[in-house]
Amino acid sequence: ADYEFFLQKRLLDGNETEEMPIEDYSVAWDEEKSVPVRVGRLRIPRQELDDALDQEGEHMIFTPWNTTKDLRPLGSLNRARRVVYSLSAQRRHELNKSVNPFA
Repeated sequence: ADYEFFLQKRLLDGNETEEMPIEDYSVAWDEEKSVPVRVGRLRIPRQELDDALDQEGEHMIFTPWNTTKDLRPLGSLNRARRVVYSLSAQRRHELNKSVNPFA
């Protein structure tokens, strides 16, 4: 798997609440005024997992909310996703009969 990560700076020069709103997902941010910048790449090679490593993976929970306060996701859509990620992890742990480390 190969993932690239981009950031797009929210410009604060006048009509930012109209041109680059955080809460209105129907408004596309102007990529000519604020060009997305690649900040990283994650390459994960194909892996063969043994049973012990596979079981260890069942305890993991991945969410963009596992970060510092300054880097937490913004907006109402991301606040809704936080709930969905939590419920999804909880349900996965129930179905797999594994321990949820955040429960």
